[in-house]
Amino acid sequence: MEIEQLKSYLPKNKSDFISVELLRNLPKEELEKVSFELLMWLQDINWPISTEIIKVLIPLDIKLVPHLKKIFETNDYEWIDNCLCYLINSLSKEAIESLREELSQFAVSEKAQLLEYDIPSVAREILNSLKLK
Repeated sequence: MEIEQLKSYLPKNKSDFISVELLRNLPKEELEKVSFELLMWLQDINWPISTEIIKVLIPLDIKLVPHLKKIFETNDYEWIDNCLCYLINSLSKEAIESLREELSQFAVSEKAQLLEYDIPSVAREILNSLKLK
């Protein structure tokens, strides 16, 4: 499917559950092409479709890693926090291991904005959970 056609499946607003249902039926290979656009719906976890988008994204697992790394480079601390708190723990150990460097940097950071969102402690918890899996 062409990318423009795939983009027509993307949610049009924060309550567009019809689009989410259509996305669920797409093959993983197609879904992967719009995965970054879907991750954008995690910028505010209070949007009604956010938790459903997470369920759509989880099967992409390791394919999300490059996009998550891009998100971790932004100054959108709420988005970073939402990815850490609501998505990452549902990914495979392999996917989380691929983010170890970024998580380790967050874990020791004393940057005020990261501390405000409690990102260092969340990153430490994720890193600690790797030892348990």
